[in-house]
Amino acid sequence: MAGVVPAMAFGAAARRDGATGPAAGLAGGVNIPVDKKRIGFKIEASLAFGLTTPWLGRQWAGDGKFKPKEKLMAKYRILRSYQGLPAAALGELALHVATSLTSNANFITPTILPAALTGMANGFLANIAAAVDGNKQATATKNAAQAALIAALDQLADYIELNGQNNPAKMLSSGLSLASTSNAPVSPGRTNILAVSNVATTKLKLDLTVADHARCYVVQISSAPGVWVIGGVFTDPHDAVLTGLTPGTTYAIRVGVMGSGNQLSEWCDTVSRMST
Repeated sequence: MAGVVPAMAFGAAARRDGATGPAAGLAGGVNIPVDKKRIGFKIEASLAFGLTTPWLGRQWAGDGKFKPKEKLMAKYRILRSYQGLPAAALGELALHVATSLTSNANFITPTILPAALTGMANGFLANIAAAVDGNKQATATKNAAQAALIAALDQLADYIELNGQNNPAKMLSSGLSLASTSNAPVSPGRTNILAVSNVATTKLKLDLTVADHARCYVVQISSAPGVWVIGGVFTDPHDAVLTGLTPGTTYAIRVGVMGSGNQLSEWCDTVSRMST
């Protein structure tokens, strides 16, 4: 019957032109030309003629033979979720990036110099403090500084992606995180407070357990029942120092872990300590 191809497995039969191998035709010597340029031929042929598993996932090599399809290397990108961070966390992250890029041999000509980024971050943190009472002018100044800091981090993210050679270790040395190569961000683990110590007047140092998939550690403090404020955001769980505390005041302290997609873990158990 014209136009009907028998559902037979490919064999090693020779065509009339002498070609042999699976592409030569159907078992039994039936001469059916194969269009090697046809996209998806291998899939259709597999389904129609019952090809075995090794044929799947292969492509034409250009010489009449199939070859395994090469796997594409993952393309690493900088995670730009800092745009949704709380204001204080954004400032602390920018300071961390500035420190990481200082004398970094992987990125010797950053588009934003570490000293400039440090100045922007410190200025923004000062703007946050000035706007705490809700003053409109101070809030507008803070918002403008926040937008400028995010734009600076975006410039650095572009620079790191361009000059990081798709090397995750080099890119992470910038202090910024990498976006997940999967579709779903990984949830962070939980931390615990191992110790709290008075390192100086108005200062308390926390020692935290390392949490899985942590981007940063968010510390909240409370000196009145049910009233919690952010005491600091830290990237090093062993170097989290709370500053600006009131001597003689007892603070309740809890810590949450923020992941790469800005997911926040459960708060750890509360620990109380008096500031000296």
